[in-house]
Amino acid sequence: MLKQGFQQDIQQIFKAVMKDNKKKPQVILFSATIPEWLNSISKQYQEKNCTVIDLVGSMTVTIPKTIKHLFVTLKNNHDMCKIINSLCKKYLPSSSSRCFIFCETKRQVNSLYE
Repeated sequence: MLKQGFQQDIQQIFKAVMKDNKKKPQVILFSATIPEWLNSISKQYQEKNCTVIDLVGSMTVTIPKTIKHLFVTLKNNHDMCKIINSLCKKYLPSSSSRCFIFCETKRQVNSLYE
């Protein structure tokens, strides 16, 4: 959200919440990645002795060779289920295999789910 233009809005919320409080509220940040720009912003609002839990580790984490990445652009949602079904049949070796499917909107996710 910060990178997509909400940084000023979030900073205004933090300032308003922390302005009149004698005791600072707990601030918890969840992020799949924490690049340096986000780290510098978060330090403005966290305590000096805060706890950071990093489940990823270094930025040199590699993706296992067993994982395949596919990028498919669909012009409309009409064929989405058919195409995804055929991709799953082709690339998933067994019924216990898993995949992640990312869509542009919640509506597309709901449509695919249905």
